[in-house]
Amino acid sequence: LPSDAPAQAAGIMRAGERALARSDIAVLVQADADFHQMIYRWSGNHVIESSMHVNWHHIRRAMAEILQLPDLAEKSWQAHACILKAMFARRKEDAVSEMTKHIVEAQERASLSSAKASD
Repeated sequence: LPSDAPAQAAGIMRAGERALARSDIAVLVQADADFHQMIYRWSGNHVIESSMHVNWHHIRRAMAEILQLPDLAEKSWQAHACILKAMFARRKEDAVSEMTKHIVEAQERASLSSAKASD
């Protein structure tokens, strides 16, 4: 991780927490995007970073749908905190587990959001 990783993460987490408290979806979507892009950068894998960049507009649209639902937005933000906690504790397996859980739950939330939209 870069030496300023804690400061980067703290700024993004604060922005997301403030957005959650104010129900400011636009700021929350930006904070969520910033969080994910930060993780991609930290991976040091330029293939991940560039491939996610190519698909970012699709991902961002799905994020916006999910983050409009307060319960789901809160769960997503809590997942980010768990990921960071594991990463900063240098618990690689826990970080991978938290990321996997976040991805699976995000897919489930996207399906739920899509089903609600079609009702």
